[in-house]
Amino acid sequence: MILLEKLKEAAISVIPVMAVVWLLHISVAPLGENLGRFLVGGGLLVCGLAIFLLGAELGIVPIG
Repeated sequence: MILLEKLKEAAISVIPVMAVVWLLHISVAPLGENLGRFLVGGGLLVCGLAIFLLGAELGIVPIG
């Protein structure tokens, strides 16, 4: 269950930035066919950040 909490924290951190890029995509600078890659990369970023935060909490927080 800790991993789900970390996924939520990571998503809360990353989704606003992705939303700004998406707004720029539909208004000023279209990404073209790279939009799919951007969304997949954002999803992978959320997963990686969640795993990193989980590891930091399990490994570093007990020390001090």
